[in-house]
Order: sequence, then structure tokens, then C-alpha cells
Amino acid sequence: MSYSLKSIRHIGTSGVSETQKKIILIVNTISIITSLLALTAGTFLFMLTGKAAIGIAAYAEVGMFSSIIVMNHFKKYGVARIAIHIFQNATVLYFGLLFRKHVDVKLMIVFLGIIPLLLFTDKHVKITCSIITCMTLFILEYNYQYPIFEPISLSLHEERISRWVSLAVILFLVMVVVWFNEEDKRKANESLSHANHKLEQLTEQLQQSVASKAKYVQQITHEIRGPFNAIFSIAQQLLAKLPTLEHFKQFEEDIQTLNAGCYQTLTIINSALDLSKLEAGTYPVTLTTINVRSWINDITAIFQYIASHKQVTIKTTVRPSVPSYLKGDHEKLTRIVNNLLYNAIKFTSKNSTVTITVDSNEMFWSISVSDQGKGIAKKELDEAFKIFHSTSTNSAEGTGLGLYFVNETIGLLKGKIEVFSHPGQGCTFVTRFPLIATAPHVESPSDNGSIAQSNLKGKQILLIDDDLMQATYVKKYLESNGAVVHLAETGKESFNQLDKHRVDLIILDNTLPDTTGIEFLRALQKSHFDLIPVIMVTADNNIRREDAITAGACDYLLKPIILKELRAMAANCFQITPTEK
Repeated sequence: MSYSLKSIRHIGTSGVSETQKKIILIVNTISIITSLLALTAGTFLFMLTGKAAIGIAAYAEVGMFSSIIVMNHFKKYGVARIAIHIFQNATVLYFGLLFRKHVDVKLMIVFLGIIPLLLFTDKHVKITCSIITCMTLFILEYNYQYPIFEPISLSLHEERISRWVSLAVILFLVMVVVWFNEEDKRKANESLSHANHKLEQLTEQLQQSVASKAKYVQQITHEIRGPFNAIFSIAQQLLAKLPTLEHFKQFEEDIQTLNAGCYQTLTIINSALDLSKLEAGTYPVTLTTINVRSWINDITAIFQYIASHKQVTIKTTVRPSVPSYLKGDHEKLTRIVNNLLYNAIKFTSKNSTVTITVDSNEMFWSISVSDQGKGIAKKELDEAFKIFHSTSTNSAEGTGLGLYFVNETIGLLKGKIEVFSHPGQGCTFVTRFPLIATAPHVESPSDNGSIAQSNLKGKQILLIDDDLMQATYVKKYLESNGAVVHLAETGKESFNQLDKHRVDLIILDNTLPDTTGIEFLRALQKSHFDLIPVIMVTADNNIRREDAITAGACDYLLKPIILKELRAMAANCFQITPTEK
């Protein structure tokens, strides 16, 4: 019997979704239970009272609810759901009018009110079903107050038994519906709990993936920085020697191309690392004094050779309203302008002009970069700053990291960026930052053009780096600027060199065989060499400038080294008195 009932419950459930299957099972189950109750209770009351109206109605009820299962068999699911509610209301209305004062069938209203919530999702259908239930209740109550239909006559004994039987039937049906409701909640909670557990697992996997990616990027870029630092040092020194060495003239274009390629590669490496910092939330803002005109001219000079290959002219204008010195994050501002200028050169038309304009008002200062390329279509403007977004027709083409990095970094600096573009007429990126004017300060890296090479003449420098290939070319460059350079590969050897020589400056790599640069700085601060200025030079992206300064360094530089910046930093350190350090 149980197998037979189970088979009937599942009629019409094949080939449907889980949600549809759940509703069909509820409809079939309520139909089966109502039919069985009508058959047993109806037969019992008919035999007790001998009233044909009870027996005929009970058997008709069995037929009605059996037809609902037939509807589901023929895939008439919507009709079956509406029919079960109408049949239930019709049954309650009929027996309510039939028994009136003998049995309070209005208790069935709870049952009728819950059924639509289980069977329907459309709010209009739910409202319609609720209206039908309210009409049923109204008719029963009106007939109770103002009798229209004459009820059947029952003896006191028959009335008592009928009341108990009807109450048992009503209570059972209500319990069935409540059970379905609770079961539905339980399954929903289990499903939600499972989904939450799955989400927690996916979140953990994602966090591990992000951490692994960041670590991978850091490791790869760290490994690349080592040999690339040597290549970049050679390129910079060859470029610096071009004016003085006549026999290098035949290689002038090759040397310029090598230097420009190195600088572009450096930009790509730094962008990858900076993106990793942004994602990890470890990209702090460091304000320094910037000589605006010298800084923007240095950037332009680097990109001028790249532009010349495309017959592109870079025009730079700094408005008179712009203060000579501003407070800003030199490193981040340089990266922002580098990205925008590189894009402008890349996507402008041949034989055109890229314009950089620096302007200011009382509250903000701005940098605008304009090209004469194809521009950005209006529908692409909102997408241009999204990570990994690229298009073949505008300045967002490429890896999709440059403009995303620019936008995020500008946000860190409490600035804003706007894009103005008309297809075929070029594109203008305008960045605005809070204006913090300041007085001239000790020369910063942005002022390296004003640092004379003789600043290092006769200075004793200890270069601590276990990579001799990198150290050799940095040593050559410093010596070409008049310095006397001593090499050390370990922390222990460094202290031996300090005992032997009077050292004016230490250039320190962070990764050494027997210690780290930070630990060496701490040890140095505890020794009698604590007044010697130190520049931390490292390929380790995890070491921040603040970490180096806190440990005792006077400045910090990330590999690959731009040699002019190193020379400028060295000159600055010589100007800092021990108490200032």
C-alpha cells in the first residue's frame, strides 16, 4: 500500500525541475490525504446519520481530488494547483452550509489560507486565492448570522460524534499543511547552510588564490629585477657616455632603443607590483617635496625618444599659476603620468602631438594628457578603468592594468580623473589632486637634473650586495661620478669594511646571505657607525620605504635602479646632518 501511495504521490514529477517537483508532490499528497479522509470520514458519518447528502458529497469529493492527480499526470500543473484550492473551498463551503451550527468548519480557513503560500509564487494568483478564501468565510458567516440554507437535522449524539470527527479531520489537514511548511523551511535552511558552506570554501580558495598570485608576482618580479638591474645599469651608463665617446656614435640609436626598452620594461614590472600592493592594501601614501617643472621635464625627456620613433612630439606646458614646489607622493604621481603618457604616445596618430598641461587653482592642481588618436567611444568610457578591460580602438587597449592602476592610485591620493573624448579627435585624461604648496626643501629625486656629478667626488661609499653582476655596474657608475666604492657581500664583511675604511655613505641591499638589510640597519644603529647615512636599495617589494626609514635608512630605492635617482639620493644624504637623520 505504501509503495502504491508513493507511486501516486510522484505522478507527474518526471522531467521537471526540483521546484516544480516539490509543488507537484504537495498537490498530490494533499489530494490523496483529502480523498482518504473524505472516503473514511464521509462513509462513517453517512453510516452514522443515514444522510445521503453527506455520503454523496464525500464520494464526490474523492472524485474531485482524484481528478487533480489525473491533471498532474497529463502535465496540467497550473490547472491542478488552482483546482485544488477551488475544490478545498467548495468542500468547506458545502459542509459548512450543510452542518452550520453542528460543526464549526470555519476552522478550515487556516488550512485554506496556507495552501496558496505553498503552491504559488505569483503574487496576483496568491491574492486571487486569498479573495476566494475570504468569500468562503463571508458566506459561511453570513449564513450563520442570517440563515439562508437549511442545515441537516442531527440528534445530540450524532452531532457530538460529527463534531469530533470533523475536528479530527480539520486538525489533521492543518497539521499536514504545517508539516509541509516546516519541511519546506527545513530544506531551505539546509540548502542555505550548504550554500554558505560552499561559499565559505570558495571564499577561502579565492583568498588562497589571491595570496598565491600576489606571492607568485612578487617572486617572479624579484627574480627578474636582479639580472634586469644589471642590463638597465649598462643601458643608462652607455647613454650617459654617448656625448663624450666618439666611437659610440655609430651605436647611438641602438643604445637609445635599449634604454627606452628598459624603461618601458621597468614600468611594466612596477605596475604589476603596484597592482599587487593595491589588492593587498599595502600601498601607503608618502608625501615629499616635488619640484614640479623639473619633475615633469624629467618624465618628458624619458619618453621623448619613444615618441620620436612614431614621429610624435611631446609638448609640455606648466601654467604660471602652478607653485614651483608641491607636496605629493613622487613615486605614485610619476607612475600615473608614465601610464597616461605611454598610452597617449601609443595610441596617438603618427606625426601628431601629445600635450601635457599642468595647471592649478586655489584648491587643486591638475595634470592633463591629450593625444590626437582615434579616441574612446562613449560606450567604452565607463568601462575604460575596469581591471583587464581592453579594446582595440582606444587607449584602454593592452593588458587592462594601466588605467585601472591609474584610477585606483588617484583615489589613494584623494584625487579625481576625468576622460574627454570624441571619436576621431583624440582623447584627454585630466587628473586633479588637492593643492599643497610648499617651500623649497632638500633636493628630492625629482630634482636630479640639478645635481652635479661632482657631488660624489672623493666620497667613500660602501656598496653591500651579494649579486656581483648588479653591484659591478652600480660601482662603475658611482666611480665615474668621482666616488670611491668598496664592495661587501655579507653583513659580517660589511662591518669589516667599515673598520678598515672611513665610509661616507652605505648603499645596502636587503637580501644578504647572512642577514637582511633591515636587521643590518638595526645592528648598525647600535654600533659606533650609526651616524653613517644609508640608502636601502632592494628588489624586495615587501620592504616599504617606511620600514627602511624606521630601521635607520635615510632613503629607499627599489630595483631596477635609475642611476640618476641613486646619485641624487646620495647627494641628498650627504647634505643631511647626523641629528637630522
